[in-house]
Amino acid sequence: MPQSSARLSARSERLGRVALEGSVVRCRRVARESFAATQAEFARMERALRVFDAELEKVARLELGRHSHEEVRKAVTLLLEQKRARIKDRFKDLVEAHELRRQQLDSFTVLFFGKTMAGKSTTIEAISAGSGNTIGDGGPDYTKKVEGVSCGGLLLVDTPGLLGFRRELAGVAESYVTRADLICMVVADEPIEPELFERMREIRGQHKRLAVLLNVKAANRRLLSGDLEEAWDAREVGEYVELIRLQLQAAFPGDEVPIIPYCANVAFEAQRAEDPDWRAFLWKHSRIEDVIRVIANTVTQDGLAIRATAPFDALGWFAQSIAEELEEDLPIFRRQLPELRRKQGEAFRRFERVIADSATELSQIKGHFLQVNDQLYDLAGEIIRGERSESPNKAFRRICSWNVVQEKARAYQQGVIERLQRNVEDFRDALQSDLAALVQIEAELEDVVTPEFESQDWKKATARALRVAGRPLAGFGGGAAGGAIGLMLGGPIGAAIGTLLGAWLFSSGVETVADEFDANAERELRRQHRSLREAMQNQLWSAYRGLNDRLFDWTKRAAEKTGRAVGEFLGGLGDAIDGLVRATGTLVDTLHRSRQSLARGSYRVLLSQCHPAFRTGKVELVDATQWMRYRAKLRVRCPDGSSPIGLVVGRGGEKLRALRAHTGTPIDVVADAGSRTTRAMVVEALRPARLDPGAISLGHTISVQANGPLIGAIRGRRSRNLLLAREILGIEISLVTKAWAEPRGSR
Repeated sequence: MPQSSARLSARSERLGRVALEGSVVRCRRVARESFAATQAEFARMERALRVFDAELEKVARLELGRHSHEEVRKAVTLLLEQKRARIKDRFKDLVEAHELRRQQLDSFTVLFFGKTMAGKSTTIEAISAGSGNTIGDGGPDYTKKVEGVSCGGLLLVDTPGLLGFRRELAGVAESYVTRADLICMVVADEPIEPELFERMREIRGQHKRLAVLLNVKAANRRLLSGDLEEAWDAREVGEYVELIRLQLQAAFPGDEVPIIPYCANVAFEAQRAEDPDWRAFLWKHSRIEDVIRVIANTVTQDGLAIRATAPFDALGWFAQSIAEELEEDLPIFRRQLPELRRKQGEAFRRFERVIADSATELSQIKGHFLQVNDQLYDLAGEIIRGERSESPNKAFRRICSWNVVQEKARAYQQGVIERLQRNVEDFRDALQSDLAALVQIEAELEDVVTPEFESQDWKKATARALRVAGRPLAGFGGGAAGGAIGLMLGGPIGAAIGTLLGAWLFSSGVETVADEFDANAERELRRQHRSLREAMQNQLWSAYRGLNDRLFDWTKRAAEKTGRAVGEFLGGLGDAIDGLVRATGTLVDTLHRSRQSLARGSYRVLLSQCHPAFRTGKVELVDATQWMRYRAKLRVRCPDGSSPIGLVVGRGGEKLRALRAHTGTPIDVVADAGSRTTRAMVVEALRPARLDPGAISLGHTISVQANGPLIGAIRGRRSRNLLLAREILGIEISLVTKAWAEPRGSR
C-alpha cells in the first residue's frame, strides 16, 4: 500500500471514523437547530449594543443636557470614548464569534491551546496524519489567524501566535474558545507555570469541555532509540500529573478534567516510519491513542449536548461578561452624581460667601473716610480763617488722600478676584482628581494620562465670567497698571484680572466730585465754617457711597457670574455622568434578560438530551437562569403535581453531577408551586445558604432575616446568588439583618 494511502487509512482507523460518523451527523443537526433558536436573542443584544453606543455618542456631545461647555466636553470625552471603544471591541468579538459559530455548524471543533513548543501542532499532525508542514521551529509566532485541519468530521484547530495565554491577546483567545467544542490544553513536562491555568480560567468562560494533554518530551529520545523500559518514568510522570491536578483544582474547583500523558513527537514520527512494525511500535507506545480516545468519547457520548447548548452558551457568555464589566463601573458612576450635586450646592455657598465677606472688607475703605471726616472740621476752620495758602480744592484733595482710597479699592478688587480664583481652582482640582480616578478605573491601566482638564480651561471660563461681570465698570481708564498686574499673575485669568483692575472706576468718579466742589461750593463754604464742613462731608460721603455701591455691585456680579460658570460646569458634568449611568443601566438590564433567556434555552436542550426525566416528560422545565462558571438555578415541576426534586436530582445527586460535568457549575433545583411563591421555593432558590423558612416573610416582595455569615452565603459572590434567586422566582428579595428586625418585632 502506498504511504499516503496508509496514512489515510490509519487516520480513519485512529479516529474511529465509522463510529464517529453517525454522532457527527446528529451533532450537526442539533447545532443548526440551536443556532437558529438563538438568532432572535442575538438580534436583541446587537440592537442594545448599538443603542448604547449611540447614547454614549449623544452624551459625549452633551445632547442629553442643557450645557455645552467646551471644558465639560473635554473632561468627559476621554471617559466616554474609552467606554465606547471597549464595548465596541466586545461587540465586534460577539459578532465575529457568532459568525464563526455559524460557519462551523457542521464541524465538531477541537481547539488546542498551549505555549510555544508545547507540542500543539505536532499533536494535530500526528492525529490527522499530516505532513508536518505546520510544525513550528519554536520562534515567536504572533499571527492571529487560526487554520483548522478537517479530520473525520472533526476540525482540529491550533492557536499559533497566542503563546497559549498572552494577556494582550486574551480577547482573541476568547473568540477562539467560543468556536470550540472541546479544548485540549497542551503542556509539556517542563516547569509548569500556575499562571497558565489562571489564564485558561479567564478565557474558558463558557461551558467548554477541557482535557489536559501532558506531552512527555522525556520519552521521545528513549522511544525513538527503542528503549521501552526507560521510556516512561512512572514516578516522574505521576509527579507532573499530580501537579497539574492541583492547578486544575485551584482554577476549576469541582471539575473533573482528564489528564492524558503521551509523547507527541513519537506519534508523529510513527506515521513517517517505513517499517510497519516499527511504525506500530512507536504509535502504540507514544500513547496518542489515549488522546484520540478522549476526543472520540467526547463526541460520541457528549457531542449532542455540547453542540446543542454551544450557541446558547456562547451568546450567554458574551451577555454575562459585558454586563459584568459594565456593572463594575455603575456604582462608581452613581456615587459621582450626588457628589456632583453636593459640589454644586457648595459652589453656590462659596461664591455667596465671597459676596457676604465683601461687607467686612469694604469697611476697611470706610475707615479711611471716617478718618478724613474727623479732619474736615479743622480743615474747614483753616480755610475760613485764611490759614491755607492752597486752594480749597487742593486742600480737600490732599486731606482726602484719593491715591490711598484708590490703592485700597484696588487691593480690595484684587483680593476678591484671588478668592474667586482660589475657589475655582479648588473645584477644578477636586474634579480633575475625580475624573482621573474614573478614567483609570475605565482604562484598567497602571499608567493613566490625566484627562485634558487643566487649569487653562478653568481660567478661560473664569476669565469670561469676570470680564462679563466687569463690563459696567469699563471706560474709567488706568489700563497700564492693569496690564502690569496681568503680567504679574500670568495666564488668561491674569489678563482678565488685569483688565478689571485697569478699568479703574474711581479715578474719574472722585475727581468729578472735586470739580463740582471748585465750581459750586467754594463761595458758600467761605461764608461760614459749619456750612463749609457740612458741604465737604456731604461731598465726601457721596463719593464713599458711590464707591461702595460700585465695588459691591462689581463684587456681586463677579461672584455670581463665576459661581454660575462653575455651577453650570458641574451641572453639565452631572448630566454627562447621569446619561452614562442611564445608558449603561439600560444595556445591563437588556443583557441580563438575554442571559436568562439564553440560559433557559440552553438548559431546555441540555435536559432534553441528557436527563431521562425531562426526555420522557415526567418533569418539565419552567425556567432557568445561570451565571456561567458560578451557579445555575432550575425551576421545575411535574405535570401530575408530584414533587420533581427526587426525579431531577437522582439517587445521591448522581443526575445533577452528570449535568455539572457538562456545565461546570453547581445547580440548584426549585420545585415550582404554580402562580404563588412559597417559603420552600425561597429556601431552594437561595441555596447554598441554609435558610430557616421562619426567617422568610412573603408579600409583594420577599424579606429574609439573616445575620453574620448567612448574609454572605445568601448574597454569594458579588451578590450573584441573590441575583439568580430573584430571577428564578421573578420577585424582589430584600435582606433584613436580625439586629434591625428584632426591635420592630418587639413593638
